[in-house]
Amino acid sequence: VFAGMASLASTTILLHGIFDQEFLWVLARVINGFSFAGLFIVCESWLNNMTPNQQRGRVFGAYIFITNFGLFSGQFLINLSTPEDVGLFILISILISLALLPLTLIDKPAPQTENPEKMPVKELVLLSPLAICGVVATGVVGGTMIGFAPVYLSEIGLTPSGIANYMGFFVIGCASMPVALGWFSDKFDRRKIITALALFGTSVSYLIYTFPAASFLAFFLGGTMTGTYTLSIAYM
Repeated sequence: VFAGMASLASTTILLHGIFDQEFLWVLARVINGFSFAGLFIVCESWLNNMTPNQQRGRVFGAYIFITNFGLFSGQFLINLSTPEDVGLFILISILISLALLPLTLIDKPAPQTENPEKMPVKELVLLSPLAICGVVATGVVGGTMIGFAPVYLSEIGLTPSGIANYMGFFVIGCASMPVALGWFSDKFDRRKIITALALFGTSVSYLIYTFPAASFLAFFLGGTMTGTYTLSIAYM
């Protein structure tokens, strides 16, 4: 599944560089998003299978750090060429293809698969409403920041380099804060930490609304977002 989703993601990235019709871009983005969701599901289910509950917060904190370090580095690739150049799309396709190597060549066995039990969404919500709310909220925040923030920052006058720096702060916050939060969540009540993060994130959001170009605030918003996500997954 991982190999299939990575191959599909690599292909749809190249389609962006070949065609410039809006409809085809929308279609490619949908398929690309589906592919990346599949990649994350494989990774996270594999980690969940291997990790005892006493270490789950730390393991997912490290996983989020690695993932977002890649996202952080990717922000600055825009400085290598103009966005209109097809070369950037080719480079991203190559990087996705390289992600296949560790998993397809690894000598570790995959987790044993069992026939999965059905889990309707309603039952999932009743099982852990806090975790569901945390994951949905972080998805909204992350999608908004990654999808709209660069456009908004361009509209208020930031240069491409300034936008990359701003988004870099956001992503490095996404990467670094969950590591410490994961350690705390293995020691203390995860529900209390999630609640505290929600209050902190609300305050940071208001400050960003007041000072939209303050890059350091994006760091704390990113950390709050991924911290809430990792703790919600661990709590679930």
